[in-house]
Amino acid sequence: MQQVSRAAFFVDGDNLSPLAVSKAFNDLARRVTLVNVRRAYGGTQKLVDLKDVLRKNGIRASVNQGRGTTDVALVVDVMDLLHANLLPSVVALASSDADFAPLALRLREAGVKVICYAQRDKAALDELKAVYGEVVLVEDLVEQDPDRANGDATRQTPVPAPIKDAKPIEQVSPASAEPEADRLAVKKILAALPKWLPDTVRQLNQLGAPLRDKDIKKGSRPLHDLFRKYPTYFKVLPSTGQAKQVRLLKAP
Repeated sequence: MQQVSRAAFFVDGDNLSPLAVSKAFNDLARRVTLVNVRRAYGGTQKLVDLKDVLRKNGIRASVNQGRGTTDVALVVDVMDLLHANLLPSVVALASSDADFAPLALRLREAGVKVICYAQRDKAALDELKAVYGEVVLVEDLVEQDPDRANGDATRQTPVPAPIKDAKPIEQVSPASAEPEADRLAVKKILAALPKWLPDTVRQLNQLGAPLRDKDIKKGSRPLHDLFRKYPTYFKVLPSTGQAKQVRLLKAP
């Protein structure tokens, strides 16, 4: 299975058991190159119950501010990362709670692939499947270290579907096949902008001014046309309708 480069993992600690969290993280870690954002939210006792799995997997714990605030804290952090262009192209929410549906819909609009890891006995499957790109029931996963995962032995039947929608870095054409003129043009574009990390998103309306200052954006053509010229490096979002964002797929 081809892997996307990075993913973020957010845990609703009030909602899943330690074993469910462990299975969810290990499954995600097998799918991607790096889970670089790892956070769990919940009440004090719930996080104490999860402390072993959180410590083992390097997941940062955040204690909530009282009853009913766990979901809000998780959503605030996710949206902060999104607006700071630090959110990877794949986000996994470990929660059976359908209250995160508005968050999943908002991330989907931003071009993010959103996975839900849920427990069968707690999940409203029809509601979850309507908003998430993929719903994985943790009962269908085998508990196993991702470093020892090997082929089909890591899963039980049914096998959760692989990540399909996110743009894998490995799917981009190799540098040797890319026109030198395109690489130079993209380097010039990136040099005119604040540092832009691969696999992160920028708001389109924030890119026009610096590109005009450097005389890269000229004339009256829409700004998104400039980025669409280089599909190996940029993806304009959403794919249909009014262009609002641009994802940098890789650096030249």
